[in-house]
Amino acid sequence: MSKSQIRRYIGSFIIIALAITVISFYAGSLFKKDAYNRTIEILKRSNTLTWNILSLDNFLNMDDFIKSIAVSDIRVTIIRANGKVVADSQADISRLDNHASRPEINEAINGVSGYSKRYSDSLGEDLVYVAMPMRKISGKSYIIRSAMSVKEIDSTLGDIINRILYTGFITFLALSILSFLSERRLISPLSDIQKAAESYSTGNLDHHLTVQGPEDMRIVAESINSMAESLKFRLNEITRSKNQLDAVFSSMMEAVVVLDESLNIRHLNQSALKILDLSGSEVIGKSLIEVFMNSALQSIAEEVLNLQTPVERDISINSNHNLVLKVHGTQIPHENEKTAANAIVLVLNDITKTHHLESMRRDFVANVSHELKTPITNVKGYLETLLESDMADTETTEHFLNISLRNANRLNAILDDLLSLSRLEHQDNESLEVEIRSIEGVITAAFQSCAPKATEKEVKLILEGERNLLVPVNTLLMEQALTNLIDNAVKYSSAGSSVRVEIQKKDNQAVISVSDEGIGIPSKDLPRVFERFYRVDKARSRELGGTGLGLAIVKHIAIVHNGSVKVESEPGKGAAFTIRIPLA
Repeated sequence: MSKSQIRRYIGSFIIIALAITVISFYAGSLFKKDAYNRTIEILKRSNTLTWNILSLDNFLNMDDFIKSIAVSDIRVTIIRANGKVVADSQADISRLDNHASRPEINEAINGVSGYSKRYSDSLGEDLVYVAMPMRKISGKSYIIRSAMSVKEIDSTLGDIINRILYTGFITFLALSILSFLSERRLISPLSDIQKAAESYSTGNLDHHLTVQGPEDMRIVAESINSMAESLKFRLNEITRSKNQLDAVFSSMMEAVVVLDESLNIRHLNQSALKILDLSGSEVIGKSLIEVFMNSALQSIAEEVLNLQTPVERDISINSNHNLVLKVHGTQIPHENEKTAANAIVLVLNDITKTHHLESMRRDFVANVSHELKTPITNVKGYLETLLESDMADTETTEHFLNISLRNANRLNAILDDLLSLSRLEHQDNESLEVEIRSIEGVITAAFQSCAPKATEKEVKLILEGERNLLVPVNTLLMEQALTNLIDNAVKYSSAGSSVRVEIQKKDNQAVISVSDEGIGIPSKDLPRVFERFYRVDKARSRELGGTGLGLAIVKHIAIVHNGSVKVESEPGKGAAFTIRIPLA
C-alpha cells in the first residue's frame, strides 16, 4: 500500500469519525432539549391540574391537601404573592424561606409563566421549576409552582447518548469498512491507470491496461489502451519517417551541414564528416569557422543569415584533400516567424574531379592544339619556302621535303595515338577480344620491337621472374602497352645501362614491372605522367620523338584488361612502371 493510499484512508476515517461525532452530539442535544420541553409541559399540566383542584375549595388545610394529592415525582409548591410558602408536597413549609427572590416566582408575579433550573437546598438535588402566573384561590392570590428532579432526565439522557455513541461507533466501523472497500475498488483501477501512464511516459506503449472495476473505469481503461495504440502507431510512423530521412541524409553524396542562428553546427552527415576526417561527436555544437577553418564558407553562411536569400558559390577546402566544393546555402524559416532565420543549411557538392577534368580538358585542348600546330606549321613553312625558292637546288629541296615528311609522320603518329586512345576509352571490358597467352611471350614480342633502338643506344634488355604465367589478354594491345613502356625506358636510359622487365605472381595477378636506370621523374610530376600530352621535360620529349600519349595509352590498356598501372621513381635513379592484370 502506497503512502498516498494510507493518507487517503486516514483522511476518510477522520471525516467519518467527525461526521458521526457531530451527528451524535447534535442528536444528544436534540434529545436533551426534547426531554426538558416534555418535562416543562408535564409541570405546566401539573400546575393547571393543581389549580383546578384547589379551585373547588374542598380542603381544610392547603399544605395537607397538597401533600395528599401530589404524586411522588412532582413537587408542588403554593406560594403567596409576598413569597411566603403556604403549601409544599415534599418539604416542611416551616423550614422553607421566602421565595420572592426566585426567578420563576418573579416572572409568575409579573403575569407570565416562570421557568428555572437550579439546585434545591431543601431537597439536595437539581430541579426544574415551572411557575403558573398568579391565580385566585378562595379569594386570595397564590402562585402554583411544580418542580421535577433532573436526575432521572439526566439518567435517561445518559442512556440515550450512550446508545447514540454506541450506534455511532458501529456506524463508524461499518462506514470505515465500506469506505475502505469502496476506496480499494475505486483506487485499485486508478492505481493501475497511474502505473500504465507511468509506463507510457517511459516509452513503453506495449503495456496493456486491464481494469477490474466499475464500468466507467473500464471505459476509461479502454480509451487509454486505444490512445496508447494510436500513439504507438503514430510514433512508429514518425520513427520510420525519421529513419528514412536519416538514411537519405546519411547516404547523400553531397555534404550537408545544418547551422543554428549563431552559425554553430547542429547536424551534419557522413559526407561532411568525410571531408573533415572527423567524427560527429567532435564537431556538434562547435562553430562553423572553428571546424572547417575556411573564411569563404563562413562568409557564405553569414550572407545567407543576413540577406536571408539562397547563396551559391565555389570554394576551395584545404583539408587532408585539396577539394573544390560548390556550396549552396539556404535558410530554414522559423516555426512561428517566417521572416526570421532559425537555421541554415549548407549543401556542399564535391566538384574536385569535375574541376580537375575541366582543367585537364583545357590542358588537353591546348596541348593537342600545340602538338598538332607545330608539325603543321613546319610542313607549311617548308612547303611555302620550296614554292618561293629555286626548285633547281635539289639538295635543299630534298632536305626540306625530308623535314616536311618527318613532321607529317609525327602528325600521323599523334593522330594514330589519339585514335587508339579514343578507341580504348570507348572499349567495353566484356567485348574486348582476349586469348589466354603466356605473358612471357607478349614481353618477348615487345622486346623484339624495341631491340633495334636498344642496340643502337647500347642498352641491355633483361627479362626476369616467373616464366609461365597465363593471362587473358588482347595480344596486340598488351604488346603495344609493354612496347611503349620498354621504348620509354630505352629512350631515357644512358648508354651501357640496362632495362629490366620482371614478372611476378601476387594476389592472383600477374605483375609486370619495367624499370630503367635513367634520369628518373621528379615526385611532383608522378601523379600526372599518365595524362595526355603531359611531359616532364617537354623539349627533350619532342627531341626523342614522343607524342605525349604513350603512357595515357598504357593506362587505358591496363584498365580494359581489368588491371592497373603505377609508377615509382626517384630522380637520378631511374623509374619503374608496374602493370597488374588478373591471371587466367
